[in-house]
Amino acid sequence: VLASQWIFNPDHRRRLFYFVGFSFLPATVCMALVTNFFHQSGGIHFHLGWMQAKGGAVFWICNFGISLPLTAYLCFLLYRKKDRIAGSYVAAATVVFLLCTFISFAPWEWDNTKLMLLAWLTVTPFLWDYVIRPVPIAWRCVLCVLLFGSGAQSLWEGLNQENGYSLIKRPEVEVTASMIRNIPINDRIACEPTYNHPILLAGRPVIVGYLGHLWSHGLNYQDTWDKLDSLMKGNSDWKESARALELHYLFWGPREAKTYPTSSHPWENCATKLASSEWGTLWDLKPCLEEKSTTKSSLASPAPQPAPSR
Repeated sequence: VLASQWIFNPDHRRRLFYFVGFSFLPATVCMALVTNFFHQSGGIHFHLGWMQAKGGAVFWICNFGISLPLTAYLCFLLYRKKDRIAGSYVAAATVVFLLCTFISFAPWEWDNTKLMLLAWLTVTPFLWDYVIRPVPIAWRCVLCVLLFGSGAQSLWEGLNQENGYSLIKRPEVEVTASMIRNIPINDRIACEPTYNHPILLAGRPVIVGYLGHLWSHGLNYQDTWDKLDSLMKGNSDWKESARALELHYLFWGPREAKTYPTSSHPWENCATKLASSEWGTLWDLKPCLEEKSTTKSSLASPAPQPAPSR
C-alpha cells in the first residue's frame, strides 16, 4: 500500500518518507525478534494455486463467492474514473492477493489468509462507495447478504458451544498462576508444548511453546524439543537435558501425563515439590541437578594430610 501511494500520489511522498523513516527501526527490531535475529529463513516459497489442490474454480467460488468478481468490477470502474487515490489502494490490495495465490509467505500456506484478509479490508470501503452504494436499496441488501452472509453464519456456528471446543477453564489458570507466583519471572518452566497450557496463559515463559507456532515461524526448535522430550519422558540423560536447557522448574499435570504416558518421573526421587493441585504439580529440580556438581567437588577435594610429627 505504501509503495502504491508513493507511485500514484506524489503529493504524499514527503509524509510517506517520514512515516517509513520513523517506523523502520521498530519494524526491524520486531522482525529480528520473530526471526531469531535474522537466523531463520525459508518460510517464503512458491506454491501455485495456494490451497486449491485439484478444486480449480470451484475452490475459489466456494471460498470467496462473489467478492472476486465484484473486486474485478471495482478495478474496472476505478480505471475508467481515473481515481488515483482509490486506485492506488485497490491496486496494492489486488497485487497482494494475487501474490498469495502462487507464493506462500510462511511454511504453513494457511497463514496466507492473514495477508488476504488485509487485502480484503483495504478493498471493502471502496467496494461500498463505488459498487454497492450506487445501486438501489434492494440490490444493496442482496449484495451484502451474498458478501457477508456466509461469514456471519460461520461466526454464529463458531460461537455455538455445541460446535466448538473448550480452550481452558478459568480456575485452572488462576490456580496455576498462584502455584508459580514465587518463581522468578524470567525462569522458564518445563511443561507440555501446547497452545493452551495454563503456564503460558498465566504469562510465564516455557521451554518450548506450541510446535505449530514455532514451525509456522520457521524457527529451529528441534534440538530444544528433543531435550525437553528426553526430560519429560525421564530418560537416562534427563538431568543432562535439564542442565543444557538451564532449567530449574518442571510442571506435571494431566496434559503432561497424556503426552508422556511412559514417563518414569525420576525427578520425584530428588526434586522438591513446591505446590500441587488437581491441575498439576510444580517441582523444583535444583536438588537433582546439584547432585552431580556436589559429587564432583567432593571427588576433587584433596584428602586431608596428616600433621607432621615433631
